[in-house]
Amino acid sequence: MVQSLKCSSFHTRTVTLPNCNEDDQQDCTRVYHLVLPRILCHSGFRRLGEAPEENEYFEGTHKRVGTLPLVFALHAFEEDARSMEVFIPYADASNFVLVLPEGKEFSFNAGDCCGAAKHDDINDVEYLTHLKQELTQEFSFLHPSLTYGIGWNNGAFMLTYAMQQVPSMFKAIVPIAGYTHRLQEMVNADAGMMLHYSLDDTQTRPSGCCDNPNLPECNGEVMSDWCVSILQFFDLWATEVDQCSISDASGGFDN
Repeated sequence: MVQSLKCSSFHTRTVTLPNCNEDDQQDCTRVYHLVLPRILCHSGFRRLGEAPEENEYFEGTHKRVGTLPLVFALHAFEEDARSMEVFIPYADASNFVLVLPEGKEFSFNAGDCCGAAKHDDINDVEYLTHLKQELTQEFSFLHPSLTYGIGWNNGAFMLTYAMQQVPSMFKAIVPIAGYTHRLQEMVNADAGMMLHYSLDDTQTRPSGCCDNPNLPECNGEVMSDWCVSILQFFDLWATEVDQCSISDASGGFDN
């Protein structure tokens, strides 16, 4: 029996990872937040920005809505999932289920970064993979093949890193102000991407976050053996992952 959940609202839940090998067993139970779109509640649609009516609950039954997209929204380093709740109105407007995972101590382990999650070698890829499995099994209107991701900063690193480790994790992703530097593994990915980045980003350098004392440091102790610019990353994804034929992007970086 599906728990009664209020639509358009922020529901805090936990998931326990099976066969968990974390050093601290408390890291085997993770917190995430779930938002169900208005279409799943009995009183029908509402306009973008309108507050939900009282007693608008999803109780396990719904009108024929077909298969709804599942969208992961991953927060930045030193932020929490509340920073991504700006997407709640869009979940209603576009009819997708929004899931907002919490990283360990405001961080995700995305290989090259960040914070406590990287320091403690937390398996956040397994966390996202299991959470996707749990949700698509719990709700009949979700399907694993229609899973998408948007991530900011550390969350963007996490999206692209997860795609390397589990190429079928997402159908498409939107990394904002962050990307994995491990280009050698990127050819295994299989997803569409909309990449959003500022060339004057002072937090995560567009010229790359690498072990180079002659360049400014990135935030979150982001370090990589490969110094890869955002334009190189874009080119590789276009040519190797999406099999596009494009001219190389080019440009200089001051930071």
